[in-house]
Amino acid sequence: MGQQVHTKDKLVLLKDPLLLTSQQLVYLEGKAVQKTQQEWQDSNTGIKVTLTKEQKEHILNIKNQILKPQGQPLTPAEIIEKDIIKFSKHGHERLIERYTEQPPQFLTLHEAVTEILQLLIDSNHVKDTCEWKGYEYLSYNFTTFNSINEFVEVVVNITGGHLMIVITIFKSERANELVNRLIKQYSRSI
Repeated sequence: MGQQVHTKDKLVLLKDPLLLTSQQLVYLEGKAVQKTQQEWQDSNTGIKVTLTKEQKEHILNIKNQILKPQGQPLTPAEIIEKDIIKFSKHGHERLIERYTEQPPQFLTLHEAVTEILQLLIDSNHVKDTCEWKGYEYLSYNFTTFNSINEFVEVVVNITGGHLMIVITIFKSERANELVNRLIKQYSRSI
């Protein structure tokens, strides 16, 4: 049986590829019971769990097995074609929001998706914590720098051999402004 987390009202079975240590699970359980599953899912922040070096390496290896089979990185176009990456509702909304601001950082939504996928392919670092927000999967932050040397985080769930992009965070005011323009422009064109 997989690992379980008790919220105030439900038992959540984790389907994440990472097994938490008993200490991590006790910590998560101690916090999770404070809210209902829905309250966790609606919350802006979840429970942060510190990862071991081995767990970070394991998650990075899983990401690379998916995006770099036989050690050769797939291109963003191949990833899209093979339907390896999905966007969560929130991730999609944030992408649209960022795409539609004026002036847009990207010329097209396809260009925005391509850049985010390339950032994820290139990332060789997982942040020290994962996050649980009431779902069956943990969220991992892969970090890298984009073409204009801005720090970027791509937050991902790993679900059944697929990567689910939850959100992309640009760590500079200029990048966030540009991404917000991209999202606004895209939502107007729908």
